[in-house]
Amino acid sequence: MPIFGKLQVIVLVFACVFFALLGLVYFSLGFSSAARAYVQGEGTWSKAQKEATIRLQRYAVSPDERDYQAYLDCLSVQLGDRMAREEMEKPDPNYKTMYAGFRQGKIAEADIPGMITLFRKFRKTKEIDTAVQIWTTADGYIEEFREQGTQLHEAIVGKSASNDEIADLTHKIEETDAKLTPLENDFSVALSAGARRVEGLLNIGLPLSGCLLLGLGVIVSSIMVQQVEASVAERSRAETAAQESEERYRELLENANDIIYVHDLDGNFVSWNRKAEDLSGYKMSETKALRITDLVAPEDLALAEEMLAKKLTGQGGAPYTLRLVAKNGDRHEVEVSSRLLYENGQATGVQGIARDLTERRRLEAELLQAQKMEAVGRLAGGIAHDFNNILMIVRGYAEILLEKLHPDDPLHGQTAQIMKAGNRAAELTQRLLGFSRKQVFEPKILNVNDVVSEISKMLPTLLGAHVDFSLDLYPNAGNVNADPIQMEQVLINLAVNSRDAMPRGGKLIISTAARELERDENGEQQLAVVPGRYAEICVRDSGCGIDKETVRHIFEPFFTTKDKDKGTGLGLSTVYGIVKRSGGYILVSSAVGIGTTMRIYLPQVELEAESRSPEVKAGSEIRGTGTVLIAEDEEPLRELISARMRAEGYQVLEAENGEEALAMASRHKGEIQLLLTDVIMPKLRGPELASRLRMRYPGMKVIYMSGYTESALVQDGMLERNTVLLQKPFTVKKILEVIREMNVSVRG
Repeated sequence: MPIFGKLQVIVLVFACVFFALLGLVYFSLGFSSAARAYVQGEGTWSKAQKEATIRLQRYAVSPDERDYQAYLDCLSVQLGDRMAREEMEKPDPNYKTMYAGFRQGKIAEADIPGMITLFRKFRKTKEIDTAVQIWTTADGYIEEFREQGTQLHEAIVGKSASNDEIADLTHKIEETDAKLTPLENDFSVALSAGARRVEGLLNIGLPLSGCLLLGLGVIVSSIMVQQVEASVAERSRAETAAQESEERYRELLENANDIIYVHDLDGNFVSWNRKAEDLSGYKMSETKALRITDLVAPEDLALAEEMLAKKLTGQGGAPYTLRLVAKNGDRHEVEVSSRLLYENGQATGVQGIARDLTERRRLEAELLQAQKMEAVGRLAGGIAHDFNNILMIVRGYAEILLEKLHPDDPLHGQTAQIMKAGNRAAELTQRLLGFSRKQVFEPKILNVNDVVSEISKMLPTLLGAHVDFSLDLYPNAGNVNADPIQMEQVLINLAVNSRDAMPRGGKLIISTAARELERDENGEQQLAVVPGRYAEICVRDSGCGIDKETVRHIFEPFFTTKDKDKGTGLGLSTVYGIVKRSGGYILVSSAVGIGTTMRIYLPQVELEAESRSPEVKAGSEIRGTGTVLIAEDEEPLRELISARMRAEGYQVLEAENGEEALAMASRHKGEIQLLLTDVIMPKLRGPELASRLRMRYPGMKVIYMSGYTESALVQDGMLERNTVLLQKPFTVKKILEVIREMNVSVRG
């Protein structure tokens, strides 16, 4: 073929290729324009979504209807886009509806045709299908978002929700918004992937069509495009990773239980976390207007400045404590650890952590108080134990005098008073043992009026002359099943609290009554009770009264409104525990400036009340013969019991401890019918002594003596249950009565 023809062919081919290139370029431009329009639409969609979330958050705080209306305006963008998408999905769509939807979604009029064409032509491709699925999922979250906004609006307008419920709705809205954020990014990535696929096809078609003219250029362009895409993808991944890392750090920072702060070298705060807001009372927005001098207690400012100066010279590093003054004036002791922040090698500020020591100090104080109370309890228990031995001696010799003196003898009455005083002292030791926790709950059938009358005898001295004390007892208040010693402790605690509430004097009335309680009973608190008949003990004073917030915590251990050196915080918690163990309830009614009323309700019982203090009288003689081994480390007490037992006809062996008792038994020629031993003795305890002696004397009976109750000794593992125990102080005649009740033949 001639060159001209070849030239024509080349020109024709060139023209075809040229126009093909123009067509492809035109198509490419249209596709790119449509894809760009979708990306821009996604940006508009995302911006409107974020603005809608912000408006709802403001509305939850304000609540200003203008914020809610602004939220609806923002939401119309997403709703318009959804309307357009749903219409484009139809086989025979309505173009007016599609245009209207995109216009509502704030899409430029010129971009709408290309967007419709791209959607309709490439709907079945993998990338566009993925993008549409993401779009559809996002519309589902938008519907959820809209419902949450409607619920928030109804809750605020109707005022039917509490602050906590509104906060919960706001949190759900933020969660939904957080779900949408990654979908927006995924939509852009999917659409970009679709664009890359079409561009790939174009990049293949263009070289094939114009390989004679554009081959090298297309290859170079393809490589450049791939590099740009890889760079964009890498940057996107890096931004996503950085954003996730920042979110994790922010979440860690905000949820930390310690104050985390930053301030410059002049002491101006730059930022802090939520814990700092809670402790100081200052909001995050107030941070930059605050200096450390606004928070640190004046007396600790010098320390804070000294530690900063040391840190700048490289000397500081150890944690230190100081006090912060909150916005409301409260003070908080904190432990501070900090480090310098550097920029270009120069110190620019301080980052620190401040740990609130309030709870630690409270626990330390409670532990110290508990240790002090334990020490006092041990001391009280020891005193009571020793005092019991002394009382045994006093009451024992008083008993001997009563038996020897004629009732008409003036000394008989005086001795009876000694015996009565000894009985009251014995009850006092039981209170001391109860305080030291060596006395276990031992309920008896009590007459309520008798308990109140008995304790009222000592209250005037305890209350002082400035308190006008009186009783108002209902004759048929009834009987209850309770521990008499512990019930007296309850009344003493309540009376002392009333006295302390009336430093300038006032009235204290203790009254009794019989009540029929229903299921719910009101004091300052709602209390569910078992319906039935109850005996009421009411302690009413005209003191300073208690506010409602204090009433809520009044029975908590270690809670006290008294001065540091005057209250332990255990009195009312002990009262509460005793009443509950007795099956009862306690109610508090109080008004500041008027007074306080404590009502104790104990279930009534139909049984007869037990006698607490048997009358002192000379009983019939109980004489016997046989050998009794007495092991007691208190010499005067041992001599008293021995002398009385000998007077009753018994042969008595005396030992001051367990080892001496064993040695005396080994020297004794004959049987030992009875062992009378103290439980706790030096060298060898009573139960161990009894166990060894029974190996030699299998028929020997054992009676134990102790100042502690059987329950307490069993709890401590010193004694087995159901043994014969005489609780000090007791009379020697009581030993003889027990011998008779045991049906023991102590005969030679």
